[in-house]
Amino acid sequence: LAVSGVPGATQQAVFVQIDGVHEVAAFARIEHLLDNLTPVKSAQLVSADGGELVFRVVPRGQPDDVARNLGLVNWLQAMQTGTAAVQSGGAGQTLYFRYNP
Repeated sequence: LAVSGVPGATQQAVFVQIDGVHEVAAFARIEHLLDNLTPVKSAQLVSADGGELVFRVVPRGQPDDVARNLGLVNWLQAMQTGTAAVQSGGAGQTLYFRYNP
């Protein structure tokens, strides 16, 4: 998919929370996905707790590009029908998914 955005614009990080991750192999699969997804400039794990991972993702374009691309992954389920559940706050936007192998 194409990446939208203004060249040279500073991109705000978005947080991607993925629940249901209980195996190291699942973590590795998710990390590999984020490292190789076109709209993702960088991804860093910021917390892992009880099967819940939170990554800080810097998008190449808009956060919607990240949400849209993650929504196309058949083993990730958006927490809301159709698109990822999105919560905006002072720390940035959070996208919620569930790992469903």
